[in-house]
Amino acid sequence: KAREILEPVKTLLLAARGKYRSMAFPDPPVLNVVLLTLDPTTQANASGGDTIRVNLAKWSETDTLTQQHAVAHEYFHVIQQQQRLTNIRALSLDISTRDISPAASRWMDEGTAQWMACRLYPEGTGNALARVQKDFCFKELDLYEEGKGKSPHEYQTYIFFAWLDTLYDA
Repeated sequence: KAREILEPVKTLLLAARGKYRSMAFPDPPVLNVVLLTLDPTTQANASGGDTIRVNLAKWSETDTLTQQHAVAHEYFHVIQQQQRLTNIRALSLDISTRDISPAASRWMDEGTAQWMACRLYPEGTGNALARVQKDFCFKELDLYEEGKGKSPHEYQTYIFFAWLDTLYDA
């Protein structure tokens, strides 16, 4: 199964890289792609500033637009993590890749990654909008949904960054 999706994943990664390059984002120095079975609700995830994990079980069940969006989203996480590592190391602080995972600021990381994925693939914005809960903007930023360990703001805050994007030329 991994062999079947290797080329499509590579193609989408190269496309995302090209789109981010055109916006002057730096390429990650190293990018490892791991194809494996993850939690059934996870399409893909990024970690360590150099790794994207793609869920073999979920990949073939999703349409191309969702795959493009997932790759663009996770690739942006790698860019975020690389910038965080670079900035912290510039301060001569001892840091490991475990230290760059967001905690309380996760809503910002997820919101901006979602916004960038929608910017790269605007035709996928409808899928992202469908995930927005009507009351999310009334919940505290440090609130975590009981039993889920997730903030209700994580992905939904992309709408705030999309709104800011309409106000300023980028």
